[in-house]
Amino acid sequence: MTDDRESFEDPQIAAHLYSAAPRLHDNVNRGWVNNSELLKQVVGEALAAADAPLWMTLYTNQDQFLTIADYRELFAKRKIVSGPWGDRLLFVVELGENLPQCTNLVRVMPQMLGFRESVARSVFMERAAGFGYFACPSRVALELRVHYVTQPIGETLYVASEPYDIGDGDLGIFGLSNHGTPDFKNGFWIDSHEGDPDAKYSLDSEWVFQLEA
Repeated sequence: MTDDRESFEDPQIAAHLYSAAPRLHDNVNRGWVNNSELLKQVVGEALAAADAPLWMTLYTNQDQFLTIADYRELFAKRKIVSGPWGDRLLFVVELGENLPQCTNLVRVMPQMLGFRESVARSVFMERAAGFGYFACPSRVALELRVHYVTQPIGETLYVASEPYDIGDGDLGIFGLSNHGTPDFKNGFWIDSHEGDPDAKYSLDSEWVFQLEA
């Protein structure tokens, strides 16, 4: 019988468990294995020690409000490619209000949250929220694509956000990639990726979340 529950066998998580337990009261240390509530406390403290560090702070000019047309113009000037699927997402996305003056972002992988195999997007998002990593407004993806000019070749970052129907029942979320080559380093893309709740993503897929909901 296969046990498909989440595992805490990852060495990094195991190390956090080991370091967290001694900080608890002696009574907890003596009995936490057989006590589900104390076990939850130990695991909670251990995983809290694995908080993702702040990756980037987006600064937004509150006197400037960019529309989709403005972003498209910026993308064209900077030779940023959206592709046919990205175009479909840009056509339907709703930007809403401006971002706050400062938006703090982190990068999170499913394996950091204790998953041991590819995970459904909705399950990953739900657990991430429990750690204080929240979905981003769609505008974050566009701002990042404009400002993240140091993205390494070959990297893809998925922006955690609400998906949009891009037609034919397909749901899309933004992903940012650099498809450059050693001779052409700035092959920047903003594209659409699977946004279905059940869409599976790998353990090492990298996601951008905001720290404030």
